[in-house]
Parts: sequence; structure tokens; C-alpha cells
Amino acid sequence: MQVGSRAEDVYLGGNPPIQSWSAAEQGAGLQNWGMVRAPSGLLYVANNAAILEFDGETWRTFSLPNKFGVIAIALGLDGRVYVGGPGDFGYMESDQRGVSHFFSLLEGRFHGGLCLPSPTSSL
Repeated sequence: MQVGSRAEDVYLGGNPPIQSWSAAEQGAGLQNWGMVRAPSGLLYVANNAAILEFDGETWRTFSLPNKFGVIAIALGLDGRVYVGGPGDFGYMESDQRGVSHFFSLLEGRFHGGLCLPSPTSSL
């Protein structure tokens, strides 16, 4: 048995514990298209309403500038989380304060003001 301070460090054998969250708890849509874990440990989910970010306690949602959902997500060899949806694609990046922003490769600029976290439940 190995015990650590992070969820991925703990394995007790047998069936892993599973926890699920409703769309209301996530603050997003009903359908998820994919997910990746960033090198930072954050979980990113492509959702039909937004990009979801989960730090193990709190869900945050980020809209693409065109307000469409995200249907594609991948972790690049460079460690960036790439996302795409109808009419836009780019990557997520954190600033010096640790606040995530969407960088549009289509437009060639950050959308910090349009992609601030919306309030969701804290678990």
C-alpha cells in the first residue's frame, strides 16, 4: 500500500474509488468529449458548453471567445493543453498568478478577459 498527498499517488488495490459530478456542480453542459491532465496536475475537460478545469476541489469553466463549446482536447508534446471547437482552436496557459487563459491560434492572441473563470461549486 502506498499513501501520498495527491489522489494519483494513492492506490489501495481492488476497484478504484469513483466520484462523479453533475453538470450543475461542474457549471457546464451535459456532454464531455474528452479530458487530459496537464503537467501542472490540473484536469481539463472538453465540454459541449466550455472548457472545464478541475484542481481536485473546484471546477472552473472557460468559454471560447465565440461562446461555442469545446469538442477536441489533447496534451501536446510541449506540455500545453490544446483545445478546439467550432470556429476556434488554441491552448490553455496560466499567467504569473496561476490564472488560466485561452490563447487563440486562429486569432493569434490571448483572450483573458473573455475566459475568466465563472463561479461554480467548490467541492
